[in-house]
Amino acid sequence: MLLLTTLLARADISPPEGYVETCTVALQCGETEGTSCSAYFGGRTECEALEAKGWQRMCQTRGASTWSEVFCAQAPDDDARRTRIEQTTGFAPTIQPLPARRCGCSAAGMGAGWLLVPLLLLARRRMQ
Repeated sequence: MLLLTTLLARADISPPEGYVETCTVALQCGETEGTSCSAYFGGRTECEALEAKGWQRMCQTRGASTWSEVFCAQAPDDDARRTRIEQTTGFAPTIQPLPARRCGCSAAGMGAGWLLVPLLLLARRRMQ
């Protein structure tokens, strides 16, 4: 039962010491108009609305159950983005493709939770 509990707890892990978030509107969009939206494992409605308007998705922050995504009205120059991030963090980033979108993950996350229900019912029955 302890193993199942740890599966549920692994969703969001704090960043390592010294971590600097580079997925911010200022760093990603610079002078270009930008905004961020909230998303979670069950959906990214706000972000999809920005995509529908033609905004460019630049990055997403850390997080497994909740995260933010940064969008720019136009895709900024990659060299300018690298320079802004390097000046802020002290390291030169590699601009990598965005990870796959996280839609449809809610079913996978619920699997471990449903396994706990029979175990909890059994434990309750034995206590009575």
